[in-house]
Amino acid sequence: MTRSSQHSWEASTIFRAGIIWGLLLVGIPALAAEPPPDIELSIRPNLCVLSAQEDVCRDILEISWASPKARDLCLHSDRRDAPLRCWRQAISGEYSLAVNTSTSILFYLRGEHSPDLLAAGNFEVMQDHKTYRRKRRNPWSFF
Repeated sequence: MTRSSQHSWEASTIFRAGIIWGLLLVGIPALAAEPPPDIELSIRPNLCVLSAQEDVCRDILEISWASPKARDLCLHSDRRDAPLRCWRQAISGEYSLAVNTSTSILFYLRGEHSPDLLAAGNFEVMQDHKTYRRKRRNPWSFF
């Protein structure tokens, strides 16, 4: 590499590093400006593990939320367009739902008259696919 091409390469590397650092520093105030989420959404149980013989999870979900200030909120799921339940000027809420599903369900809270997503939680359905294999050694063997 010649001296001028090496100098050019070093300058372009420093320039790229400066741009990356600049973008990171510009992005940090934007992240810091976001208010922390103040609504807690809880789904119990939040996991269903299906065995090899099962194809559907049947359970009763207890969904609850809490907020430090009174709000008009609606609970939604990714399964239907209409809200599951709405609360007016409440600081907490509870909802029970019987599910019969083979796939995961996303639940989320929105303001009653706002499309903004305020909190979200997932009821996850997983398949338990255990494969059994023979042990490599006998139980009485020391090696």
